[in-house]
Amino acid sequence: MKLNYLKTLSLQAAEQLQHISSEEFHARRQSRCANYLRYAIERDTLLMYLNQANFCQLKTCPVCSWLRSTKWRIRIFRGLPLLLSEYPDYPFIFLTLTLRNCHFSELRSVIRELEKSWNRLAGRVSFPALGYLKSLEVTRPYDCFYAGHYLGRFGTKLIKYWQRELKKRGVWQSSLWNERFCEQVHPHIHCLMMVHPSYWDSSNYLHQSDWTSLWKSAAQLNYQPVVDVRHVKQLDSAVLEVSKYCVKSSDMVDRLGCLINRSLYRLRLLSVGGVFNSYFSQASLDKIDTTLSSGDELYQNGVPCIYEWDTDRYILTRVGYIQ
Repeated sequence: MKLNYLKTLSLQAAEQLQHISSEEFHARRQSRCANYLRYAIERDTLLMYLNQANFCQLKTCPVCSWLRSTKWRIRIFRGLPLLLSEYPDYPFIFLTLTLRNCHFSELRSVIRELEKSWNRLAGRVSFPALGYLKSLEVTRPYDCFYAGHYLGRFGTKLIKYWQRELKKRGVWQSSLWNERFCEQVHPHIHCLMMVHPSYWDSSNYLHQSDWTSLWKSAAQLNYQPVVDVRHVKQLDSAVLEVSKYCVKSSDMVDRLGCLINRSLYRLRLLSVGGVFNSYFSQASLDKIDTTLSSGDELYQNGVPCIYEWDTDRYILTRVGYIQ
């Protein structure tokens, strides 16, 4: 049960929040999140639907972060068929825009600058998007060691690369690998955009180097940023990527992870622009972000099924109606 894992992480993060004097109230609130889950079992299919739970709605909570992302995805996929029927031959591209790592204490101000940079980019005449979904992701690099030797500061992909290389060389021993969180964070933007079919014409096409130059100028950087752009072949996968968590659940559980998440307070994590607003509006996504409700959920009829949290897992406490 995925919620067992997320609830455990949520309690670990709440424990760290308790040690931050300004966060004691939020720590108590998060520690009670999702203690009670009420499902309905549909009689014909035996499918279970979550009808009721006590979610805390905090950005520092892995349970609520997962639920927020899930509801965003439901809302987007609900509007996608109409979008594709009205723009059947319009291609999509996936863009990732990065900055250098910053200290976690600077994160909020860097994100605000990141948003201003995006607005300058989107305002350029050469910006090709007819509609877009833009999300913020904050990852945490690790200081990595092997057999006591410092390898460097890596993100998840580079860690996997190094571990593969060590295995290829026949020297890999998991007990010799050590990784530690550092105080730096890596905020970046993911954007799924729809472009006109003529985008692929030589006069309109933007190469990787063109996107890099545009982003460097818009972000007013004195260094060459890392930019990734690719043609979307599987739209469903791209939607899942752009609407995923802002901070990975496992990155939330220490004190620094909690402080990072508190830096996201009242910041918009998922934005929609252009023609996409007609199919999944910004207002509907913002409502999910703040309340964890799209406002159009349906209460499912069925046999009630109650789960309650018990120390380290959910246990089934009741099935059926009380006589």
